[in-house]
Amino acid sequence: MKQAHSSSATTKWFFLFIIAYICVWQILPASLLDSVYPDTAENLALSHALAWSYSKHPPLGMALLHAIQWVIPSNAWANAIANALCLNTSLIGIYLIAKEHVSEKTAIAATMLSSLSLFFLVNFAVQYNQNTIMLPFWVAIIAFTIRATHHNRCRDWLFLAVSIAGGMLAKYENIMIIGLAFIYLLCHIKKSHLKYLIMTIITSLLLLSPHIYWVAHHSFETITYLFVQSDRTTVSYWHVVLGALLAQPANTALCLIVASCCLKAGWAKRQAPYPKLSWQSPLCFFAIIPWLAFVILSAFVTTKAEWGFPLLVAVIPALLYYAHVHVERLKPIAIAVISCHCLIATAYGLNLYFSKRTHRSNWPSHTLAQAAQHFWNQHTGSQPLKYIGGDEYPIYYLTAYLPQKPLMLKNNSFHDAVWINRADFYTHGALFVEQGCHDDSRHLINQGFPVTNRTCLTLPQANKYHPKLLSFTLYLLEPALPPAKH
Repeated sequence: MKQAHSSSATTKWFFLFIIAYICVWQILPASLLDSVYPDTAENLALSHALAWSYSKHPPLGMALLHAIQWVIPSNAWANAIANALCLNTSLIGIYLIAKEHVSEKTAIAATMLSSLSLFFLVNFAVQYNQNTIMLPFWVAIIAFTIRATHHNRCRDWLFLAVSIAGGMLAKYENIMIIGLAFIYLLCHIKKSHLKYLIMTIITSLLLLSPHIYWVAHHSFETITYLFVQSDRTTVSYWHVVLGALLAQPANTALCLIVASCCLKAGWAKRQAPYPKLSWQSPLCFFAIIPWLAFVILSAFVTTKAEWGFPLLVAVIPALLYYAHVHVERLKPIAIAVISCHCLIATAYGLNLYFSKRTHRSNWPSHTLAQAAQHFWNQHTGSQPLKYIGGDEYPIYYLTAYLPQKPLMLKNNSFHDAVWINRADFYTHGALFVEQGCHDDSRHLINQGFPVTNRTCLTLPQANKYHPKLLSFTLYLLEPALPPAKH
């Protein structure tokens, strides 16, 4: 009876922590902020047209937003719900990884401490983008690789197959953890594993086949973008390598500080004998090898800081396991972690609102959409606004926040928007948006867009105590028949 009561109390603190995390990083920002980050706005804009891939990324990030907005059309709440689903699923995955090696109470403590890693905090927790949708699949691939090799159950292998396919549809960076998981499986393969491993590979490829066909049919555009991003010609070699070597461990610094405080306070204790460090252990392998592989990769291609987003998700469970830490009291650890989240979120929100240097989440959104809709209605009456063209950032917000959910012609390129019919575009007309006030429309006319009217807008930033004024130019392509072919 006493053990059942202890287990119930342990579960209670875990759920309390999850609820507190959702309130601090998803519900409050959605309630208070009047705009979203550019990456989120881009995903919202692209989600208006479902496809099996886009020019920059695979489709799952946009598909999730599209599904959420069927039920809840608000951009702020769609962003919050998508973040909550991805980040909290990732935390539950970390718990499953830890639970394979330590007690339930210690696994929950490891999960709570892991939430203090940089990739569960500040703009990473508020901004929904491809790194957010990638994280739960990265964690799931690790979790189900471990569970498949430990238990060899068909369902674990099937979940691994779905996680692999979902990971590739979320962001191609997941190929790193897929490759490492495959290496680990090959090094620990047993005869009883073989049929399930083959089933996992076949199932993953079948699930990915529509995406593979789409990418091949559209000139491998998504893969080309990946290679362009990894071009080394404009970046310092040592800056990239040292960034990969040092920046990623720094992401977990707060976790280690709080864990040390918990040990000193007596809420957790180290107990001998200590497990021997072994690369044969999946926990050790997946805690360290992804980071080392990323450092080696950085020696050959340009890697970016956000590519290291999920590298060390298993490091806190591994440290608690190899230090043989046993959690004595979960309640004060939960309170300490929740308090850290509240303090960090408060400081982050105050910086967004008062800082004169932080601007990424302060683009006009509703005001820009309202002004654009008014300009369109002035010249076209009640005709629907189906298409938006223009430069990145302004076009993201205008497309995302207009109520009619228009399609986006980014950089005025039909090549990057294969879902737009060129003839229909000219028939129904479009709005173009650019940052800054411009007195000339010839650059658009020269690109084949015979715009007839333009207007300059000056709008205040969103979410700022002392907002700066930003200027935008709107151009009108009036509804007309397609231009004659010469």
